[in-house]
Amino acid sequence: MSSGFFSINGDSIVLNEAICDGASIEFGGNTYTDAGTYVDSLMNQGGQDSVVYLNLSILPVYNDTITAEICSGDSYVFGTSSYSVEGIYTDNLTSIDGCDSIVTLDLTVTETAYTNDIFICEGDYYVFHGDTLYNVGTYSELVTTSGGCMYADIINLNYTPPIYTGPNTVRICEGDTFKIGNSAYTVSGTFEDTFVSGSTGCDSIVITELIVFDAPDLVLTENLALCAGGTVTLEVSGADEFEWQQNSEFTDPTYTFIANTSEYIYIEGTNIYVIVNASDMKCKLVDSIYVQAYPVPVAGPIFGELNFPLWATKTYTIDDSENTTLEWFVEKGEILSGQGTNTIDVYWNMKGVGRVKVVEVNTFDCMNADSIAVNIGMGANFIEAVATEEINIYPNPTSENVTINFGTEMAGHINVKIYNVAGSVVYSQFYSQIENSRVVVETKSFESGVYFVELTENSKTITQKLIIE
Repeated sequence: MSSGFFSINGDSIVLNEAICDGASIEFGGNTYTDAGTYVDSLMNQGGQDSVVYLNLSILPVYNDTITAEICSGDSYVFGTSSYSVEGIYTDNLTSIDGCDSIVTLDLTVTETAYTNDIFICEGDYYVFHGDTLYNVGTYSELVTTSGGCMYADIINLNYTPPIYTGPNTVRICEGDTFKIGNSAYTVSGTFEDTFVSGSTGCDSIVITELIVFDAPDLVLTENLALCAGGTVTLEVSGADEFEWQQNSEFTDPTYTFIANTSEYIYIEGTNIYVIVNASDMKCKLVDSIYVQAYPVPVAGPIFGELNFPLWATKTYTIDDSENTTLEWFVEKGEILSGQGTNTIDVYWNMKGVGRVKVVEVNTFDCMNADSIAVNIGMGANFIEAVATEEINIYPNPTSENVTINFGTEMAGHINVKIYNVAGSVVYSQFYSQIENSRVVVETKSFESGVYFVELTENSKTITQKLIIE
């Protein structure tokens, strides 16, 4: 739309124009859409220039929104139309200035009733028109809107059911603890633990079926002590499998397994840890036995004369030892003095090959022994000759059998005796005939330790040390 007037002021012309917002006007060969004063020049009939002024103003175009509410069954007149359905409607109108305007109608139709489903967590509540509701059910309230419409507000109140997970089976060993959330369980059973669901904000319940396996009921050998070089058998029962382990702080002992026991030959003290695996879960129980191996005294060597006539008195001695007790034994003679000390005097009153033996015991009741053979009235160098005979004992140390090779000078009528360190005879056999100049003695029933093999032929006696593992 364009409207206006003009005036002539001397050589000037003034035009006043108004257009609707969004429209344009042509002036002096240009197009204008904004309000303002624009200038152009014209040539009059006399051939002289005249100045033309354009005063341009913009008329508003209206874009309004009308919000209206009607009751269900009513209608609303908008422009030339009538509406009864809720929605957004538009219409073009002409303003008093002659410009087109757009009017939008936002029409709300209030129904006679509204129904909503409401979910709450079990134990929570819901406030409905000032009333606090705790129980599930259907509730209604009659409401009048600001537009005067009346409707029924209806809700169906329900609980959001908890989310259950499981059951999850968990296995632990006796003495262990299963933790979930803020709970801790140590016995078998089915347990429910409640958490808050991230999706609903209500309870999420985790079901756990806990199985607790019984730990092995171990029965162990009590703590032991023995002398170095001895043997001890450790026993354990009460489980399906056994694994013997040695404390890394101590020297690893030599050992062999025997069924459900472990037999160790100890050189020094050590701790033994028993790890037992049992059941499907391989439950482990650790227990320990402490085995202390005490030192064995040195016991010897014995110093003294070996060859002398009958009825002679001789002195025999060993080096001093601390915290030990000594006991001397002689064959073919009599101890005159010094029993229990490191020096004794012996009166030799029988002709032949005699023997001097000393047994040394320390404060741990561990013992060791040494012995020598002596020649009583048998001629000079007899003992030396015996000692150089071709006698060979092998293997030494041994564990099952020992072979004694006599050589050619001791081929028969030989008495073989084996003594332990306490002086007790553990083996004695007389051989009237020896084949191939050797005999084999079974030693696997002997306890581990130090022994002495004594070979006697007529009046000659040879003694050698034997070690049993």
